[in-house]
Parts: sequence; structure tokens; C-alpha cells
Amino acid sequence: MGKKVKRFLHSFFKIFIIMMLGILVINILMFGILYIYHRNKCNKEEAYMHAPGRYVNVDGHQVHIYETGDLESDKVLVFLHGGLSCNDSIAVQPLFDELGQYHLVYIDRSGYGYTLSNGADKDIDSILNETRGALEAAEISGPYYLIASESAGIEAMYWADKYSSEVAGIIGIDMNYPEQFENTTSEEYAGFFDYLMSKFCKIGGMRLAKSAYQDDINNIYSSIQKKTMDALASQRAYTDDMFAENEAAVDNASKVADMGWPENTKMLMILANPAMKPYADDDSSVKESLENARKNNPDFDFASAYNESRKEYLSKFTNVETTELSGPSKLYTYCPKDVAKKVKEFVENIEN
Repeated sequence: MGKKVKRFLHSFFKIFIIMMLGILVINILMFGILYIYHRNKCNKEEAYMHAPGRYVNVDGHQVHIYETGDLESDKVLVFLHGGLSCNDSIAVQPLFDELGQYHLVYIDRSGYGYTLSNGADKDIDSILNETRGALEAAEISGPYYLIASESAGIEAMYWADKYSSEVAGIIGIDMNYPEQFENTTSEEYAGFFDYLMSKFCKIGGMRLAKSAYQDDINNIYSSIQKKTMDALASQRAYTDDMFAENEAAVDNASKVADMGWPENTKMLMILANPAMKPYADDDSSVKESLENARKNNPDFDFASAYNESRKEYLSKFTNVETTELSGPSKLYTYCPKDVAKKVKEFVENIEN
């Protein structure tokens, strides 16, 4: 090899190493600044980090459970939050305000909201045992009406399959069911990028993502509620236990699918439809997306098509009633009065 080539390679690798070291130093500085900023904000947010409910001991760790409504009512509605729902103990409060005649219960699973991560197992049996254990420790007996949001539908269905006498009915708010996970692998649902995100969030990474914070299009939340939800999102948007639960989601759905559809349990599936008005006009990003889509398909009915496949699938089950509301997947953050009306009708019809 000639001397000129050797000198070139030596200079090239020297510059390359210096550049890599420079990038590393810049990243360390950026992450360090972000972490310091994050810790400073955490201290200021401490006033909003007081749990609205109480703690009960479940297998040696503290689980947050929030009760409201008529605690003497024999109709107990238990809200099961979906994955990545760090602030639902606050987000459900407008819905709970509309359902005050019932005994209302909300539970933060480990790693969510006010229940800290503790490395709990996240197989479906462990998830359900934690929920049932919290209810037992709080001395809240069933049977329960399960209000399941998004991926919590897997837990609700498993509960109805395994302990049917404890479940009076299931109300799904844009609820997932096992068949929706059939063509997804665990790595696709929660891969290495998700793992990195769980670590990035520990140093305040979620503060850089506007999407992590709850919208309030209809102004249903008080100033304190908004600040509390923002604080929870900033500090606990994606914890280690959340990642572990997502990592186990596909296997959990498969196990529930093997158990079979709980056909002896009455179910109301409230499907969210963001393509329906008024939400389609209220949310600027949805409105823009629909307007762009209609340029290529001016005659296509996007609102009718949005839930068509789910309605077709759910129509196979005689125990399932399906309805649709305009809004995002977390309908209770947009139209709690409409959701509450559907819940009341369902509960009262079962009772009668």
C-alpha cells in the first residue's frame, strides 16, 4: 500500500473518530440538559402528583384504586384502562361525573398512572390477578360491569371467560378483541424502538412529544385536571411495566382467543369513529387527513367504512350489541355524556 494511501486512511479515520466523539459528546450534553430540565419540571409538578384515590396492597406492592359515585349502589362499574394510558384516573372523571348513581371504580395497573412500576409479570393471568386482588383488598365485591378501553378488552374478555359469575356485563369503549392481534408479532407490537422509548422517557423524552398530551377539544376538563394529566404524561407516559405489558400483548390475546368468545356475557361495543361529524370537523388533523383523502376518492363514504369490518365481525355474536359514536378512540375524553348515556341504557336493560 502506498504512503499516500496510508496517509489518507490515517487522516480519514482520525477525522472519523473525532466526528464520532464529537457526536457522542453533543448527545451526552443534550440528554444531560434534557434530564436536568425534566427533573426541574418534575419538582414543579409535584403538586399535581397526588393520587385522587387510595392505595391497597396487592402481593406486596401498592396499587392505586379510585372510587366515586354511589358507594352503596349494588351496580359496580369497574373501568379497565388500555395500554399507554398513564392519566386515565383523571381522564375518566367527566365520564364518572355522568354515572354518579353507580359505584364507580378505577384501578391503575402496575406501571400506570399512580401505581409505580414494580417489575410485575404481565401475562394475562397476572394482569387479571392484580385487578381482582386490588378489588378484594379494597373490599369491593361483584358482580362487576367492566368498562374496558382499547387493549383492556383482552383482560375483560379473559375475566368473563375464567370467572363468568363475577362479570355482569362488558362495555367496550373502542375495545380490542383477540382476533385483532392475529397478524401481529410480539416484536412488531413492542420492538426494540419501544424499549428505547421506555428508557428515553425516564429522562424526560415525552416532554418533546406533543402527541403525548391529552387533547381537550370540547373543554370538558378543569385547569387542575389538565395540568395533572400533563404532569402524569410528562413523568410516566411509557414506563418499563408498560413496555412489558405491550411485549406480552400478542401472547395474551392468543391465550384469550384459545379460551373462546365469552358468549354468555352481555356486551356493548361502543366503536369510536373519528371520520364521523362533529369530531371530523373538530379535530384539525383528522379534518385535514379526510380532506386530502377525498381529493382522490370524492364519492367514498369514509365515515361508513371506518368500522365496517369490526361491525361485520361482531355481528356474529348474539350477545354483542354494537353502537358507534363520533370521536377519538378514548371517547370519554371527547363526549363523556354520550358515552354515559350508552352505558346507562346497557346497564339498566340488563337489570330489567
